[in-house]
Amino acid sequence: MKSHLLTAAPCPLVIQTNDEEIEFLASPLSDRDWDSLDLWVQSQVVSITRASLKFAMDEATEEDPVDFIYEEEMQIANKAALGVSIYEPAGIQILNTPRGAARLGWLMTIKNHPDTKFVDWIRYCRKIENNYEIRSTLAKLNPQNANVEADVTVGNDEAVTSLESQTVTAG
Repeated sequence: MKSHLLTAAPCPLVIQTNDEEIEFLASPLSDRDWDSLDLWVQSQVVSITRASLKFAMDEATEEDPVDFIYEEEMQIANKAALGVSIYEPAGIQILNTPRGAARLGWLMTIKNHPDTKFVDWIRYCRKIENNYEIRSTLAKLNPQNANVEADVTVGNDEAVTSLESQTVTAG
């Protein structure tokens, strides 16, 4: 058994940028981290709704006016967000986006790299290889909470996870 599984010791998480590799030390997620991640997923439902409503209002014309009341739609979104969780398929779908991978990477590394910013992780996760690396590291550090199967080879014989078989679960 690997030492980080016994001692919660950090393990390397190597992120590729355009011109360099950055090595972070990732730690297992705590119960508090999982709760934080669950709340973040709920906030994403509200953020997506807010952005889509704003887009609809900006696109409205006199011939095609907005046919909703913003406040009512946001109340519906807030209620819907309460039903979304990382323990449910809708929450897992949010985690399986580049932004979700960025949140996971940031949460796993913030303890050892307190100056790292979530916005930087969003930039890192524009490269699909980094998303795979984050999920692979999550599986190593939290084997009871992650179901990730490395079964596809891409590029320089680098093992990465196929999007079709990749699922992040918590619990």
